[in-house]
Amino acid sequence: MINLGDSRENSVSKQKLAAIIAACTVAIIVAILLIHFEPWKRPLPPESHTLTTVVSPSGAGSVSPSGSEYASGVNVTLTATPANGFTFDCWGGAASGTSATITIAMDSDKSLTANFKSTTQMYTLTTSINPSAAGSVSPSGGEYESGDNITLTATPATACTFDHWSGASSSTASTVTITMDSDKSLTANFKTVPSVTIALDYFGIRNTGWMEQVGGDDKAKIQLVVLIRDERGPLATFAIPEAGAEGWYMDFFQVEALEDHGDPGVFTCTPIGHLTWSVSAWNVNKGPITKAQIDWISAWTGTDWSAIRNWVPDRELVGSCWYTWSASRGFGVGENYESDDGNLKVWLRVGSCETMPEPVPRPVLEPNVEIVGKLPTDVRARTQVYYHQESFTFTLTNHESFAFPIYWRLETDSNPGTKINFIICLTEDWVTVQGGSSTTVTYRYWFTTPGEYEWKYVAEYPKGTPIASWQGTLTVAPPPRDPSPPTCPKGR
Repeated sequence: MINLGDSRENSVSKQKLAAIIAACTVAIIVAILLIHFEPWKRPLPPESHTLTTVVSPSGAGSVSPSGSEYASGVNVTLTATPANGFTFDCWGGAASGTSATITIAMDSDKSLTANFKSTTQMYTLTTSINPSAAGSVSPSGGEYESGDNITLTATPATACTFDHWSGASSSTASTVTITMDSDKSLTANFKTVPSVTIALDYFGIRNTGWMEQVGGDDKAKIQLVVLIRDERGPLATFAIPEAGAEGWYMDFFQVEALEDHGDPGVFTCTPIGHLTWSVSAWNVNKGPITKAQIDWISAWTGTDWSAIRNWVPDRELVGSCWYTWSASRGFGVGENYESDDGNLKVWLRVGSCETMPEPVPRPVLEPNVEIVGKLPTDVRARTQVYYHQESFTFTLTNHESFAFPIYWRLETDSNPGTKINFIICLTEDWVTVQGGSSTTVTYRYWFTTPGEYEWKYVAEYPKGTPIASWQGTLTVAPPPRDPSPPTCPKGR
């Protein structure tokens, strides 16, 4: 009978014995190798260090070698080579000296800087501001090569304006170019800009258009549009008066005061550079119909009238004028100005917050109508026997470019007879005079009382508004003596 338990134990014992034999074999082989090669007698590998190089200024040259890993104790020789326009100056960092070639021992990590300098002549530009904080200069200065052209710009601060340069330049332009042929100093001189007030005192309108106005009115509605700007751009835009001023006859002779429509001091500001102030006059009653009326007709009829609506003008430009002052020249503060473009004329003042000139007396636009009379030279009083009358003439001249009616009347301290041959000779009437032409009017009058009389013709437009006159002295002589009655010869 076979014993299975004993068989298993014998197998395990054999495996353990094989493992022991294998381990002993490896140990013997390792021991033999150690005894043969003796590794404990070999030296350790050497320690290494890092070398780093820098060129200053960048691009001014090169260093060879530029850096690497080196074994401790190794001597490394470096050479600095300048680029065109530069020369080697000195070493910095882990070494010093002015020789372009240097040797250093790598006993630690090291960094070297090769310093170069330009072979071109350098000059210094300095700038300053007067008064301080009144502005800035760009660029503010620095080191520049000989022959460099440097452009500098002076920029004023708020409430200041550039005036002039001093030092290396005396230009009055805010931008100047300097050639660097030596060390140079430049001062940007600024000055404070005063707060400026513009006052519009009067405005006169002529030629508002000879056409029917909205609603059939024969008068225009005038609106002034004011635009104020400086070098920064628009500062203000507003209308005077807001809704327009009514009652402007199309007679081209009206003048109105701004105080009748608002404050004449229309604007106050602290401008930069040039201040431009423009005014345009608009007739907002232009045309016999308005866009709003067309919209109402379209809604009422159910018909689209937009094509017609687009052709209806909102307003008619009557005239415009503009003004410019320079901040660097003080604006002419404290002065009165007037300007016109033919159809619009304005009277304004420019002052500061502290001082404002007085307005001029209310102006009167010079009318473009003349009336000139001509008196006869041999006027005699009339009697029942001496029936005498004379022709009196005057000429009306229209200097405008279009026709309009001119009313006239006779003023005299005499009492002329006006009924001649059953026709009444008028002492007032109206006549339409074509543009750029004249019309002569003739009437005949007679007198009963000799003497000297003031004779005056007055032109009006509209009726009741005198626009021109002419005056002379009329001499009325006594009538000639009546002839003696015939006598009969004696004896008959």
